[in-house]
Amino acid sequence: MEWLWPSWLRRRRAALAHVNIVLYARPGCHPCDDAKSLLENRRRHWGFQFEVRNVDNDATQCERYGNCVPVVVVDEKVRFRGRVEPVLLDRLLRGAEKK
Repeated sequence: MEWLWPSWLRRRRAALAHVNIVLYARPGCHPCDDAKSLLENRRRHWGFQFEVRNVDNDATQCERYGNCVPVVVVDEKVRFRGRVEPVLLDRLLRGAEKK
């Protein structure tokens, strides 16, 4: 199906394939579900690598992030805590595209 996309969109997806985003979340957390939905939507458009990690499965992550989920880490740097702002996420991804 990817061959149906315009060439500029295929290039954009290839340009952000190196960007790695990790969502630290917890099951049953409504803001975490919202963040996951937003990131999955943006991943389809931008083509970055995306992973969800349950903070309750790792004592270190649970201690580090506690009740401050969701936490979004972009290329090993915390970018969002508690809520993912769509406009700021898009601005961050556009900036990563230029690198």
